[in-house]
Amino acid sequence: MVCSIEGWFRIDTARHYRLLLIFFVVFILANTSPIVAQQPPSSGTPPHARKSLIAVHATAPILLDGLLNEAEWQGVEPASGFVQSDPAEGEPATENTEVRILYNDENLYIGVNCHDEKDANIIINSLKKDFNNNSTDTFEVIIDTFQDSRNGYLFVTNPEGAKRDVQTMDEGRTNNADWDTVWDVRAHMNGDGWTAEMMIPFKSLSFDEARPEQIWGINFSRRIRRKNEITFWAPIPRRFNINRLSLAGNLLGLEELHRGRNLRVKPFVVGELNKYFTREPLVNKSKQGVDVKYSVTPSLTMDLTANTDFSQVEVDEQQVNLTRFSLFFPEKREFFLENDGMFQFGDLQGERGPNRSLETQIFFSRRIGLAADGSPARSGTTAWASLRCRRRTTANLSRTNPATSCARIFRVIISACCA
Repeated sequence: MVCSIEGWFRIDTARHYRLLLIFFVVFILANTSPIVAQQPPSSGTPPHARKSLIAVHATAPILLDGLLNEAEWQGVEPASGFVQSDPAEGEPATENTEVRILYNDENLYIGVNCHDEKDANIIINSLKKDFNNNSTDTFEVIIDTFQDSRNGYLFVTNPEGAKRDVQTMDEGRTNNADWDTVWDVRAHMNGDGWTAEMMIPFKSLSFDEARPEQIWGINFSRRIRRKNEITFWAPIPRRFNINRLSLAGNLLGLEELHRGRNLRVKPFVVGELNKYFTREPLVNKSKQGVDVKYSVTPSLTMDLTANTDFSQVEVDEQQVNLTRFSLFFPEKREFFLENDGMFQFGDLQGERGPNRSLETQIFFSRRIGLAADGSPARSGTTAWASLRCRRRTTANLSRTNPATSCARIFRVIISACCA
């Protein structure tokens, strides 16, 4: 009986393979014609063509008041037709949004008209700098000046003109919310929704001036908080956000742009005068220093500091440590915030939660006491960064005066995206 079973099994297996082979051949023949028919014609538009918006050169001054009542705005073709990402992915936005862009020799102007049938229900809960953009009505714009589909600058505002700016790298895998640059915005509620005007100086952005016509990546997003609705000009799937620059549109029409000399010098003086109830005289202490920020090239920024005082920054939030591990306080010192994503590698933020990445963070700048200088840079598909700091020699420190150094270099080999 065993032999009989084995013989039956061998015959059935062979027949099974033959049936699979016949089915596979029939399937290929049946689907060959439709596959050929679905190929797009060579003269047609690519299936995933990027949306485009043309910026218009302004010949008259633009008053930043949030009203969009200058004649210059009326002659600009708006970007509209926003598409939902949430809650109904792929559906048209429930409220109309129109965005127009102007520019002159010094600034980029972005005007937005956010229509709303029930503007009395617009939610505004913060006016502070770098507000939480998840709990209020907002308008966001992200700009990819090098059109590398990976890195960009994000600017956010709400119906009351609050400001938030973020430097994003690698399509949002590394975000620097503590990054601050020079820009301005005004907003106005008009009974039919709200309007806003943004003014971004070209010297606040990095781009290649050698190109006669700039083609930048750009995308817009609007959040209607009461509806939990998020819409984009260039559609983005729900699982991504506006940092997905590979799905952004193109900004055209920018010609003969010049950043000018982006040089910022910030001197400071700190003084202290104490009188103790002793015979000792007055104790007078003073300290002077200077911070310098200079754009050597469009893709290379140099930060220098001399005799700096890192105590003049935002106070850390109090934390209670009940473990045997060190606490990680966020970096707030301006000197270390310029392109700080260059020094974040290994387990990136957000990959395993907001704090898990700190457990394997190789370099942590808050461990440094007094810095001498730093020069982060980015050039094309190759990026490098270096930092070297040395503590001052005091009576409480060793005479060896040890130095702290960190350097990194990487190159983008493949850049691809799947929608």
